[in-house]
Amino acid sequence: SSYIVHTKGCGLQRNPWIISANPGQTIQLNLIDFSTNPQSSNLVSCRSVYGFIIEKSLGINQTICGGRHREMALYTSKTNSIQIHLVKNNKENNGEFLIKYKVMGCSELTPPKHAWYKREGDEAVIGCQDNDKKWKVKCIGNVWIGEIGNCTKTVIEKVPMTTKKQNLAFTSVVIMASIIGGAVVLSVIAIVVGVVYVKKYRMHQETKRATLVHKTYSTLDRNIQAYYRPVTMDQSVDNRTLWDIPPSSQPEGQTMSSADQCTCATLQMRNNIDNDKRTEITSLERQSLYSSIKSN
Repeated sequence: SSYIVHTKGCGLQRNPWIISANPGQTIQLNLIDFSTNPQSSNLVSCRSVYGFIIEKSLGINQTICGGRHREMALYTSKTNSIQIHLVKNNKENNGEFLIKYKVMGCSELTPPKHAWYKREGDEAVIGCQDNDKKWKVKCIGNVWIGEIGNCTKTVIEKVPMTTKKQNLAFTSVVIMASIIGGAVVLSVIAIVVGVVYVKKYRMHQETKRATLVHKTYSTLDRNIQAYYRPVTMDQSVDNRTLWDIPPSSQPEGQTMSSADQCTCATLQMRNNIDNDKRTEITSLERQSLYSSIKSN
């Protein structure tokens, strides 16, 4: 106000008023001039100069003129920051005034990730970069009204070449280990099967050999019993045994020849030999005979 200018010196060119708002907002300035009659309306272009409005970013310099209306709109900024330079000790006009400011509009929106943003005045459009999704919002007062969606982007991470090589090397090691393990398992299975087969084959051969020996022993026993069959003699011969003598083929009523009689006499003498001198087949002789048959 003019009072602060005259008493404090604030707002002069060396120490101007700086009014700032958020990006996207504007500043509206109104002048309340107490030097004029509320009902009067002075059409003079600029009766008195109270100061200047400056927008440095745009190079705008607007004069603050008084003496026309009791209350009037001074200026609406194009950006979010302005400076006000007031004038002190104006001899032409010693009136008092106030400058009122108001922040207008909404701040700039921050679009979501992977989205674009376009604003036109009090309206804005937000859209996704990867698809056709769009949302419209409107600024009412100082607030954006509307819903804004999400533009989530599917991120495909690139696998470094070193990782690929490491994975390939690991895969090769796994394959080699699997091959070696399979070969070891197959070898063990083959060895086990071979051992089982050899054992079964040996058992079969042993069984076959035992059966053959048993048959041989049985045949040998039968042959021995057939060739050496003892016969009990009469009590008058002291219970001695005679070996079977083949029956004579001589017909009844005929006499034996001298040779046959000699043979019979010889056999009779052999049967009369004492038991201690009789030739017998002992168990040792039988075992020797079994061994010779088995080797043959």
